Amino acid sequence: MKKNYKLIIFLMISMVFVFLRVNHATKIGDPKTYPDSKIYLSVAEESISIENNWYAMVPIVLPLFYKLIGNSPENIIWAQIALSIAAWIFLASAVSRSLKGTIIKISGFSLILLLGLTSESLLYDFSILTESLSLSIMLFFIGSWLNFSQSNYSDKKIQFSIIILGL
Repeated sequence: MKKNYKLIIFLMISMVFVFLRVNHATKIGDPKTYPDSKIYLSVAEESISIENNWYAMVPIVLPLFYKLIGNSPENIIWAQIALSIAAWIFLASAVSRSLKGTIIKISGFSLILLLGLTSESLLYDFSILTESLSLSIMLFFIGSWLNFSQSNYSDKKIQFSIIILGL
């Protein structure tokens, strides 16, 4: 019962975090575009082939991400928000697992999610630029590294593979 109690607390904190992020998203308005945004969007419209050489113009991950979710600014923003929420919760859970004591674990989890509510993090999600996706990948990488350092040998093979694929 005690583990279920902690899980419920973590889920409630996560739900509050998700609510605050989505609530903020509905109040921001239109996606913010910059001169680079047009390049990323146009490259994402190109077909994926070696003949186009589009992969040499910009980093490959962002146009592929845009192509995957539909290359519409609204779709991009909501996908970036969802990925950002997942990344912050993943990092918070990794930090929490690395701490000792229930109150310390809950505090660490909450503090990491509070960082995810800063204006810098929130505003990146509304930009059609590389920053939001880069931040999310970095958060997943740091969380994976924390999990990797805390796991036993058999888990490390799988997590090491995930970390290497993430690079």
